[in-house]
Amino acid sequence: MLYQTEETRRHILEMAEQLFLENGFFDTQMKDVAEAVGMSRNTLYRYYRDKVDLGFAILEQILSYVIEDFRLALASSRGRPFTDHREQLTWVLQELLVRQQHESALRFIAEFDAFFSGPRIPENFRDMQNLSAWAPIISEFSAIVRAGIREGSIRDDVNPEVLLQVVLTSTKVMQQEVLLRKAAHGPDAAQLLPLMLTLLMDGLKPQD
Repeated sequence: MLYQTEETRRHILEMAEQLFLENGFFDTQMKDVAEAVGMSRNTLYRYYRDKVDLGFAILEQILSYVIEDFRLALASSRGRPFTDHREQLTWVLQELLVRQQHESALRFIAEFDAFFSGPRIPENFRDMQNLSAWAPIISEFSAIVRAGIREGSIRDDVNPEVLLQVVLTSTKVMQQEVLLRKAAHGPDAAQLLPLMLTLLMDGLKPQD
């Protein structure tokens, strides 16, 4: 009989999150987590089958921080005197993706995404992610885009859901590039995200 306690599980997640954020997902091994928690690896494996299982548990915690940042930024944008909804969308993205409130958490997500690529993507990868937590956030972003299309500040020749996916994915990819390869970009790294966001928002303007 293998006994598990919720208190021990929380302690494992707390220590594992700290190690993943400090040392990176690639460089942290299960033996490191077991040592930090003060248990044997065999005991750790009773709670989490492997690093993948533990990584997804940590990802869910970290995404909760990021989702909360999205929620707060969207809430803060309501009622502000924006010229139009494209300006509102730009402001929210600047708050979230340029200022990088949780840089260590975002770096973990970038490393996690890099790890689970190519042949390492599990067959049930999509099901393992708690995508439903993003639904209210995506819904509000979609409402901003659709309002911008109606008022004429955002182009109407692209499906609004596809347009939003392109904007959010492009921003995320560039953000991860800067976070993981900041040194490689040299002194210009700080300028990449603001410039990319400007170009993206310009691309949302109605086409002549």
